[in-house]
Amino acid sequence: MSNRAKLVLFFAAVIIMLVITVPQMSSFLVLDHELEEADAIIVLMGEVAFRTIEAAGLYHEGYSEEILMVQSHLAGRELLADEGIILPGQAEQSRTVALHLEVPKENLKIIEGEARSTFDEAQILAEYLVERTELESLILVTSSFHTRRTYIIFNRVLSDLDRDVTLYSRASRYDDFQPEQWWQCRESAKMVVLEYLKLAYFMAWERWQ
Repeated sequence: MSNRAKLVLFFAAVIIMLVITVPQMSSFLVLDHELEEADAIIVLMGEVAFRTIEAAGLYHEGYSEEILMVQSHLAGRELLADEGIILPGQAEQSRTVALHLEVPKENLKIIEGEARSTFDEAQILAEYLVERTELESLILVTSSFHTRRTYIIFNRVLSDLDRDVTLYSRASRYDDFQPEQWWQCRESAKMVVLEYLKLAYFMAWERWQ
């Protein structure tokens, strides 16, 4: 067989592999458990509307009586405060949405912190759970493309606690991620590529912190 023929076969094999695997790349990122009642629902920051609407729905369906949100980093927060300007962060925005969706104020809790990443959110939550020993099961609510990495990170970080915490992953039913044709949509393609990069970064670096 000539070199040219071998080269053609090689590229043909690559194309076949891409055709087979590319449509399925996004399916690994989505992790949606069958839920049971839990002690609290955790709303991950980012895509506030989609994630909070899902969490409020789960609250009204009776899956939990408490919704938690970790305060995320807001660049320039202190500078604005010095000027008397209070700009709501994502946690405050999420709480506002939940209140409008008739979740009682006393059932919403913002955990203070300066989370810049999902890993930060998990660490801040872990510190909070040291005091909240009654919380032994949690539903993690986030966008569908973010569920697998969220579960892996939280499972790793919370494993350092002195008790077992059961985690359930819930993908929002409202986000606009398109897993079946993700490579045909610019935003969905960007989400998939970034998620795999972030997952690789966690496995190679963050998990050892």
